[in-house]
This record gives sequence, C-alpha cells and structure tokens, in this order.
Amino acid sequence: MKTELSGAHAGLPEDRAGTPQPIDAVITWVDGADPKLKAKQAQYFTPNEADDITSEGRFADSNEIYYCIAAILKHAPFINRIFIVTDDQTPAVIVQIRNAFGAATADRITVVDHRDIFAGYEQYLPTFNSTSIETVLHRIPGLSDRYIYFNDDFIIAKPLSEDDFFVGNRPVLRGKWREESSVAFNIRQRQRMLDGKWYLKAKLFSYKECQLNAYKALGMKGRFFWHDHTPHPFYRPDLQAFHDRSDALLRQNIQFRIRDGSQFDPMSLANALDLQKGGSIIRKTQLTYLKPSSKTFQRFYVFRKRLSFERRGNVFLCLQALNDAKPAARQAIFDWLDQLIFGTA
Repeated sequence: MKTELSGAHAGLPEDRAGTPQPIDAVITWVDGADPKLKAKQAQYFTPNEADDITSEGRFADSNEIYYCIAAILKHAPFINRIFIVTDDQTPAVIVQIRNAFGAATADRITVVDHRDIFAGYEQYLPTFNSTSIETVLHRIPGLSDRYIYFNDDFIIAKPLSEDDFFVGNRPVLRGKWREESSVAFNIRQRQRMLDGKWYLKAKLFSYKECQLNAYKALGMKGRFFWHDHTPHPFYRPDLQAFHDRSDALLRQNIQFRIRDGSQFDPMSLANALDLQKGGSIIRKTQLTYLKPSSKTFQRFYVFRKRLSFERRGNVFLCLQALNDAKPAARQAIFDWLDQLIFGTA
C-alpha cells in the first residue's frame, strides 16, 4: 500500500476530490460527579466490577476539557465549530471559554445530547460506553463532512494546520501497522482466567483487541493499523455509507451500556475504510502520553515528560487519570498547559 500522497488530491477517488467542507471538532465529555448520572449508573453497574470499565476514574472530570478547547482555539484556528457530546449535562466550560475568548468564540460551541445521536436507537440509552457513543458521532445534526474527534483529555500542544489532519477530503492516519498475533497473548490469558485460573491477570477490555475487531469486521486479516490516543480525523460520508449498508453491525456495537471486548473501535473502522481505498496518508503519532497517577515520583515524571515532548518534537498530549494524580503533579501539568497555550505559567 502507498503511504503518502504527492499532492493535495493525488490518488483520491472522484467522490473524495471535491471542494472540502470546513472542519469541525467533536469532544465527548461527562461529569462523573453529577448525581443524575450516578443514579443512572447505579442501575447498570455491578459493584466491585473488575478492570476499569466502570471505575469512577473513567467518568471523573478535572476540567481537562477547558485546556482541550483552549488548545483547539489557539493552535488549530482552522477548526470551525466545536460540538460537545454529553448525557443531559451542561458543561461549565462554555462559561470559561466565554470569559477567556469572548462571546463570539463561545457561540461556536454546541452541546449535543446522547438522545440526538442515538435518535432511532433510543433503546440503547442510557449508555456509559465510550465505544458505543463514538460509533454514532457521525450522526450529530449539522456536523461537517470533515471532523476531528477528541477525548476531553486530548491536547493540541503546538500550532498545527489543516494539512496535519486532512489532505483535501482525505484524513491523515497516525499510528503503525501491527501483526494480528500481537493481541493473542491477552486473549489467551483472559480465557485462562475466565476458565478458573483466578490468580492470572488479564484485561477484560483491550483497546488493541477492539481496534483489531474493526479490521475483522471488514474481512481484513493478518495485521491491523494501530492508533494511539491522539485527535482523530473522520470523513463522515464514508462512515455514513458504511453504516447505511450495515445497520445490524452498528446496532451490535452500540448495544452495550459498558465497554465490551467484542466491540469494534470506531476510529479503527474509519481508518480501515480509508486503507481499503489505497493511497492512505500515514504519519507518525507525535504523542506524549501522561499518566502520573501510575508513578511514585509524579512531579519528576511530569518533568521528564516535558523534556521528552520537546526532544521528540511531539505535538499532541494525552492526560490520563488526572483526578488520581497528586495535587503537585496535577498543578505541574496545568502550569505546563498554561505555558503551551497561553504563554504563561
């Protein structure tokens, strides 16, 4: 397969070579402290459930979304509208953005409820499953054909241009090829654990496996294109056309209220659809991933990550589980973000 295009529309199929639409941003967000959300979760969550599928940390909010949006506004001014997808909640970040950037900027932000994107599939609500929600993001009313999907803890840390995400209507894929066999160990280990080997540890949900599932759904075997935690560009008509033909597969993927290992990763599905066309645009991930809560000396860990970020020339940050980090480490990250985005600390 070719991995680069020589020009803005080189090698594009005719249906992809038209005048590109604006680029929107889509951010999924939830306030895990919301009593209404907790009441919904109590009906479906099993106490002491294994793994991190239903842990409070998955739904906690440390206001990372403010930096996510501020970084978009500062470092990706080509982005048109920003959609925040949530569950019957009003994110306070809109007021913060209004105060920091003005009313006109805040007016570019639209809150989208789960009911809007699950219209016609309401029987699968409520859902607490990011994979299910991501599967139907392309159904946001008024969404541009070209959009970039962000978790609320994704940060564009340096100024970028449209061509860092799209070449014409073609999304830029970031990641690398992996062999299908690379996920085999966890599959075997989990099965042995479920068969009674209680002393073994294996993930009940594997991000890598769910990426592989997308390629299997398209009949692509042997290897898959793995992506990391970076903003992900989508060309909406491709997903819409696929799901119009495969409604049963969409329903199968959104039926789970919490994440399930049988689901396919929607970002990988979009990648696979593009790769099947040939001539995909593949670039390095350029990501610095931070999870200070997993370290003993957390502030020093953040310092090392800052050095690595600059040395490697990375442009994206992913901030995992900040709510579990020590206050000093969390503040060190926020000071760094203030410097990256606003030039202050």
